[in-house]
Amino acid sequence: MTPIPQADTPIKKAYRAFMEDVAKLNLKFPYASIAKRLECDKTDVKHYVRGEKQPDRNFLLRFYALFRSELQAAGVRRDIRLTLDEDRITLDKLTAEHRKLSDRLIYLCELQAEIAQKQYGIVVQMNEVIKRLIA
Repeated sequence: MTPIPQADTPIKKAYRAFMEDVAKLNLKFPYASIAKRLECDKTDVKHYVRGEKQPDRNFLLRFYALFRSELQAAGVRRDIRLTLDEDRITLDKLTAEHRKLSDRLIYLCELQAEIAQKQYGIVVQMNEVIKRLIA
């Protein structure tokens, strides 16, 4: 369960907007309707709408993308942007880790190529020896 952030972060603002916007949709069966459209668990949607649990960014982005026309018809015009500093830090860490892994992969490929060249040389030498023995 994702706890609701205490600071007024972009995701907290988006979450508050989500709760307001679900009410504006006037859905007959909001939990089931949202869950079906977003292909997620109805119980999770119920917790999100009731404020018992906070949805993640992907859920919120999918909600606003998939209910855009209904929200606009209800007079809701929101530009939901969910970029957090923690995401940038994580991205930087992943990028650095990716660079390390890429460098390691390049090294291993070069090593494999060197080994393959040596093995090819051995195979050529063995073929020459076999040719001499046969001849």
